[in-house]
Amino acid sequence: MNAVNISSHRFANQVCLVAMFIFLLASPARSQDVVIAFEDVLGPSATLDGMARTQMIISGLRRAEVEQALFLVRTKKINPRTKNKERLAQYDKAGHMLASHGHDHNLFKKVNLYAYEIDLLKSNALLQGFKNYHGYFHFGYYAAGGDLNVRRKLRDFAQENGLQPVYVNVKVDDAYLNQRYIEQVNANRRVDMAALEKVYVDMVWQGLVNYYQYAIPTVEQPKITLLLQENDLAAYFIAPLVEKIREHGWRVSSPTTAFGYPKAGRAPIGLQNSDGYMAALMGIDLMARDLPLYHHSPTAITYFQQTP
Repeated sequence: MNAVNISSHRFANQVCLVAMFIFLLASPARSQDVVIAFEDVLGPSATLDGMARTQMIISGLRRAEVEQALFLVRTKKINPRTKNKERLAQYDKAGHMLASHGHDHNLFKKVNLYAYEIDLLKSNALLQGFKNYHGYFHFGYYAAGGDLNVRRKLRDFAQENGLQPVYVNVKVDDAYLNQRYIEQVNANRRVDMAALEKVYVDMVWQGLVNYYQYAIPTVEQPKITLLLQENDLAAYFIAPLVEKIREHGWRVSSPTTAFGYPKAGRAPIGLQNSDGYMAALMGIDLMARDLPLYHHSPTAITYFQQTP
């Protein structure tokens, strides 16, 4: 084959790849599996009592026929002065999966391997008594990137102690929206809950669609793990959110299916987007800060700005 033919062949391949990429970005989201996960579990009471919020979330998930969601627990919040352990027991009894979010939030930005190891063991010990805790953890430093040597050692420590990191890859501004809602309630201002439901559901759904289009599909695309706050708005709106997801042909899956992919290598699985996830499967050590979590942040959330 002469040089002209080789060059033409390469050019044709490049054109095909570019066309495929544009098609994937422009096409509507196809059927996709989504895992529902909650962080900031056991957060302080706001407009709802903590136990009431837990029961409402369980009821909403049951009403939406979600058999199992994932709850990331910072175990420092489990103490005798609160009903937090009883709240976790409610999630556990309802069949939802519990995972460690570390013990002490203050460790998330430090680089101290020994402190991380102690933190993981503390959290693991406090969650051991729950039926639906299986050693899963989502640890800030491990998942978000940093010193590669520390991450490798932490990975080995986790494996030696039967702990398995899990990933999340879509986060939205629900914490901000919830905070504004609390401010309105505390100021005795009227809140149109029907309008707020639409804002919340549409915001989360758009975040899912944007992530799907943002991540280049792979041969075996990982399931999306949507990370929500365990807050008052989730208690009110989790059922209509799931209904919205299913209206578009997407499926809500159990966390066990998302974290059950076989690993071909030993790289951390905490890398956040689908490219990082596939790199983890293949055993390639990458810096997760180069493969960031997709954080959907609308240019403006105008609902409360328009509310007198």
